[in-house]
Amino acid sequence: MKSAMDYAESMLSKSEFLRTHCNDVNEYRDPEEPMPTLLLASFGLQMAAHFEQIPPAEWKALVRAIEEGVSNKDKDIGEAVATGLLEAMVNYAEATEGLWPEIEARLGPEARDYVEAYRKADYLALALPNVKS
Repeated sequence: MKSAMDYAESMLSKSEFLRTHCNDVNEYRDPEEPMPTLLLASFGLQMAAHFEQIPPAEWKALVRAIEEGVSNKDKDIGEAVATGLLEAMVNYAEATEGLWPEIEARLGPEARDYVEAYRKADYLALALPNVKS
């Protein structure tokens, strides 16, 4: 895979759901400054918001793609999937009663490992080490 944007477009090509709910890929394709993390965040948000509408076979294909992305040797792809797609998915799902456990149970091990670390992080302490949170 050439770039994080190529990865995002590959996910779109594999998923009717994403093509239907996130069909604005070209809006994010600025040749000078592509924003794959933002596009992948829209994928994660839509996947969480419409979790029940995604057919099981398609969810499994998306989970495989997420696993490939998170564990990708290309740092830009891995970071875009983690900080874009997964963090948006987690944030939406945690704000919706009972949704996160359902989604978490259907993610792959690489994604769950990242999410566990993300959820445990104390970002205030990381950003402002002299301030107690």
